[in-house]
Amino acid sequence: AVYNVSSRARVAAWELPAAVRLTHAAQVHGPSRQYVVVRDHTRLLGWAETDNAIDAEAGLTFDQPIATLLQSPALHDCLAAVPMDGSAIVLRAAVGASSRSASSVAVATVPAPDGDELTVWACLTPMASAASGAPLPLCIFVLSRSNSAALTLR
Repeated sequence: AVYNVSSRARVAAWELPAAVRLTHAAQVHGPSRQYVVVRDHTRLLGWAETDNAIDAEAGLTFDQPIATLLQSPALHDCLAAVPMDGSAIVLRAAVGASSRSASSVAVATVPAPDGDELTVWACLTPMASAASGAPLPLCIFVLSRSNSAALTLR
């Protein structure tokens, strides 16, 4: 459910079957008013603020568990999903109501590094631009841990 913080009134609510296990907090993509949430670590569900229900069987399927979802105004109508293997997939926030592989609808992808590393943390950071007024490129930083407990920031 979504509540107005000032008035404490419920603005919108959606139902899911009790058997559905959400493994990440839902996020709203501000510009598009699309909501996204991760189900069972590997399925990204999406719905519009005006939808009456969430289709728990639809969404995008990932090969690896999702570590985090990242947003930035610079991504416009997209968000970035970072799976546990350290790869990144940039997707449109409007996930849609059909079942598909996330890689089949990716706007951009960053491959996973070689090795046994697992994602611990990730963030999007705008990089400095040499030209005034030029769009700032984004960098995805991923902190990973290997089986030997070594940490790597890429």
